[in-house]
Amino acid sequence: MRAMNNCMPGLHPGTAAACRGCLAAVLAVMACAAGAQTIYVDVNTGDDARTGLGDWTNAVKTISNGVAQAGASGTVLVATGVYDVAENVTVASGINLRSWNNGALDPENTIIDGQGVTRCLYLNNAGARVSGFTLRNGNGEGSVLGYAGGAALINNGGVISNCHVVNNRANQYGGG
Repeated sequence: MRAMNNCMPGLHPGTAAACRGCLAAVLAVMACAAGAQTIYVDVNTGDDARTGLGDWTNAVKTISNGVAQAGASGTVLVATGVYDVAENVTVASGINLRSWNNGALDPENTIIDGQGVTRCLYLNNAGARVSGFTLRNGNGEGSVLGYAGGAALINNGGVISNCHVVNNRANQYGGG
């Protein structure tokens, strides 16, 4: 424990908890410097004329706009609500896209709805992470790919977790 007590002399009383706090602050600054940012999305109170940065009062309205604002490695927090999409939400960077209900995932109440006309979600990056949504009423039938109405993981893929995939359709290879 002695090495931990002397990790940043003069900055704090030398406790392990203080060292962890300093390390967390340094990592947060490094993440911001590297371009990682948090974007807020709220279908009920958001406005796509905003940046989505800072907090919920600056939220954008659409998930696609939030994804576009996130850059290469940001986080997009999506408030509960039904997000009707006219074209699939495309995630082509290593972002973390997740639902948010007071800090918890909420797939029952955070819905991406393809309205029977488009695929809900398209992932094309190995670093992409999507969690906590219901993907419903997606349609992959009219797409060039012809499959995956709910979500398509193409080429480098990505990870979808803690999601419900319901009532989607496609020409081949399943509607999910």
